[in-house]
Amino acid sequence: MKRGVITLSKDEINEVFKRVEMETFNSETLKNKMTAAFESDSDQISIELSEDELEFILDEIIIPAPQFDTEHTDTLRSKIQSMLNGFRASEMH
Repeated sequence: MKRGVITLSKDEINEVFKRVEMETFNSETLKNKMTAAFESDSDQISIELSEDELEFILDEIIIPAPQFDTEHTDTLRSKIQSMLNGFRASEMH
């Protein structure tokens, strides 16, 4: 399983918490990582996430919902998708 460090803004972390029910996190580890990031005072938070964790978050926020989406939702989606694409590109080499 591939892992990588993703840097998210405080606003992007807040988007995760707005869009994903905490009870649906598929692992206690992911829940702990996201809770620590949410409680951080930093404006930019770096989190090590696995491919599965990234896919889970992306699955929860993937469907564009204009009434809920913000620029932070778009950048969050973009960052996660970019990281996943990087994982997959490295598999081809």
